[in-house]
Amino acid sequence: MARNAYTLDGVPLVHPQLKYYPVQGTGIRVLPAKAMPSIGAPGSDGERFLPGAIYAPGSVKISMFVKGATHEELMTNLEFLNGLFLQRHKALELRHDYNIAGTNSRHAFVTFMTGTEPKLMNQNTQAVVDFIGTIPGVFWRSLNTIDVQSPTTTTTATEIELSALSGGNAPITDALIRIKGGFGGYQLWDSTTGHSLSVNMSLTSSQWIIIDTVKWTGSVVSTDTWEGGTRVDQFISSSRGGGPMLTFEPQISGGALKYFMKHQATNPVSPSVIIRAKKSFL
Repeated sequence: MARNAYTLDGVPLVHPQLKYYPVQGTGIRVLPAKAMPSIGAPGSDGERFLPGAIYAPGSVKISMFVKGATHEELMTNLEFLNGLFLQRHKALELRHDYNIAGTNSRHAFVTFMTGTEPKLMNQNTQAVVDFIGTIPGVFWRSLNTIDVQSPTTTTTATEIELSALSGGNAPITDALIRIKGGFGGYQLWDSTTGHSLSVNMSLTSSQWIIIDTVKWTGSVVSTDTWEGGTRVDQFISSSRGGGPMLTFEPQISGGALKYFMKHQATNPVSPSVIIRAKKSFL
């Protein structure tokens, strides 16, 4: 049986005295479905494939064994779990530890919408109950944020591997991008999709621009920071019509899933870019 070491909202789902714990039937996670866009052409067989299908929310089922010395204690433990899983004021962080040491882990934010009626056993002192969760943000992520530093940007569009993010298998849709001047303009692309992001302004060598791809914002700062600054949203443009300004999509390269980016600058004076993100997983 797979090791299902979960922590929900900071609470380990294996109780120290084994009053409750996940049992067989607990899923690793359910792969999210893709909503495939397609266009049929009159007089043509089949449909035309269109890239860029969006993912539906993911899901996970956790089956919990619960027990008590008495029926009263069983019900008390069940009530705690019901309250833990069915909180409604926030999405709950669900952490999955792949190894006992907890050094290889993923997490996602989950909302549990429903559960099954507890199946009572052993003179009503034990029960099994299933909790069905939805992952609105679709992807599981690494716990730690990673910074990927590029070489110096030149006037030639140069491809680099975002090697520190390799090992992921899903789109990275929430990267922070920080570009150091100087330059007269800057452009970068996701190599897999060809989508691009442009900075249509100049920066000196003592300035940085911080781009939040989710919020579609750009801020210029004069110190080595990731916060604050003067907003310059009007000078940032994207080839995408909606969603994040830029996503980084994995592709198969050398038999492994890897992420690649291209970048170039006009009138460069040793500029460079840092991509800040977490690994992303289906």
